[in-house]
Amino acid sequence: MFKNSGTYLLYGNRYCGIEHSSKNNTSIIYVSILKKTKKEVLIDTLYETVSIKDVAPKLSKDIACFLVINNEQVISKKINSNQKEHIKIVNTAFPNINLNDFIYEVIQQNSSHFVSICRTSYVEKLISEYQEAGVSIIDVSLGNSIIANSLGFIKEQEICTSNALISVNNQEITFIKAIENIDPHPQDVNGLEVSKEQMLSFNAALTLLLGTRKTESNFESSRHMLQSDFKQSVFFRKFLKVGGLLIFLLLLVNFLFFNYYFNKVGVLQQTSQVNQEVKSKIIGLTEKLDKSQKTVDMILNGSTSKSSFFINSIIQSLPSSIQLSEINYQPLTKRIKASEPIVYDADIILISGDSSNSELFSYWIKDLENESWIKKVDISRYSDSPNPISSFGLKLTITHD
Repeated sequence: MFKNSGTYLLYGNRYCGIEHSSKNNTSIIYVSILKKTKKEVLIDTLYETVSIKDVAPKLSKDIACFLVINNEQVISKKINSNQKEHIKIVNTAFPNINLNDFIYEVIQQNSSHFVSICRTSYVEKLISEYQEAGVSIIDVSLGNSIIANSLGFIKEQEICTSNALISVNNQEITFIKAIENIDPHPQDVNGLEVSKEQMLSFNAALTLLLGTRKTESNFESSRHMLQSDFKQSVFFRKFLKVGGLLIFLLLLVNFLFFNYYFNKVGVLQQTSQVNQEVKSKIIGLTEKLDKSQKTVDMILNGSTSKSSFFINSIIQSLPSSIQLSEINYQPLTKRIKASEPIVYDADIILISGDSSNSELFSYWIKDLENESWIKKVDISRYSDSPNPISSFGLKLTITHD
């Protein structure tokens, strides 16, 4: 039934028709909103009001509106003419009209035509008031001319609008007659029941949805400007929404990546810190080990030859009555601990053993004292007892002269 008249991004799925009419000598506004689905068109909202300001709250900012002016500001005529050019038809209907001051719309048929005119200033004033109220008007129709676009969807021979009775024969309008008393029963428009008061606003929304017009008008240039402004406005608003969403998504992705790599860096920093601490401990232990190794090497390398000399001299001077149990060269002054340096007496030799002859023991002490490398001999222990064997302990102080 319907053709696609525009992209969904531009018009969405809702189309609005607005009629300015009069009822009981009072201005009234009829509004119809149609909803387009994949396979059909549904009536979304129908309402009426008396103020332009009351129209906007029920409309979204991105909905396009088709305005029908059908009040005392519009003059309509039927003429019979064989003219094919709509400007000549208008001049025939209104011979003295200045087309620069009027908007016209023509229902052009085989021999009979319907012409409607309205002052340009009034049309522009209405459009401006709607724009100030936040309603986007993108097209205008005059009188009952909008019905010509929907004749193929109405089977009845008589069509009632908010203020007129329209007679149809073979898809052509034969007359448009103003009436006051309207039949309250709705009319069928291709399966949709539409009240007669809403017929013109419904057809305006339907024409906007179909994107086809069967009438001629000098409003074309203004219509293109209104549609261009509407497209730019919709694009700007949707661009802001989409742009804002994209920026938010980019910031979110950036935050997730930053948070991910920040956590990774944190883990690496902690690992690095632990490694540094371990490295420092290893370096400290290595330094202590090197120091201990140097100490041991110094003790071993520096005293190996001397210790052999000292021990050899002691053994050679040893009487047969004395038996040695210990010779301790450079004895430790305290027990070795892992966290403390090794402390020893570098110039001391400790000797212990048993003597079976005290006289020979005394001579041996004198011999040791006469050694050039011994500075001092101290008897640290000697057990003089009735037993033939006495234990002793000596402390030899070595000289470096």
